Amino acid sequence: MSHPSLSRIVSRFKREPSRTGSLIITFYGDAILPRGGSVWLGTLLQFLDMLGTDGGVVRTAVSRLAADGWLDRDKAGRKSFYKLAKSGRERFETAVEHVYNPHPSNWAGRFELLLIGNGADREASRAALTEAGFGNPMPGVWVAPSNVPVPSIAEGAIRLEVSADDAMGRQLAAAS
Repeated sequence: MSHPSLSRIVSRFKREPSRTGSLIITFYGDAILPRGGSVWLGTLLQFLDMLGTDGGVVRTAVSRLAADGWLDRDKAGRKSFYKLAKSGRERFETAVEHVYNPHPSNWAGRFELLLIGNGADREASRAALTEAGFGNPMPGVWVAPSNVPVPSIAEGAIRLEVSADDAMGRQLAAAS
């Protein structure tokens, strides 16, 4: 018999493309990437069907993940194969590092400050920066301790290293 909490979690994945997308990215990073990195959409549909996830929800989630830069599609005849895009791989690896190998903060009053304009990649940059540990105290401004790596999608941003005393630094960190 399954655990009641697990049943609730699985039922939420079944109904919501955004949660299904998280499951798909985890599946790609943990199971597909180490085994060649690409899988036919039909195989992905079969796998998630075994978990009770509706095919329409899976197709919607895959479509959104591709539109958001997480997945790349390759067509072979009528079959679509998906793999983690370069930025999707980087974001997955950053998340794994953040969760499983967190680095102790040695903040000494120095910040990495990024200024990002209203470009086409702003939304993708937003997600990648948030996942990397950057905060967003005001539109177009991203802040993190100076030792946080900048995701490649945001490499075109204006980068400044800023010093702040403890009180101002804590205030900026709280706003971020």
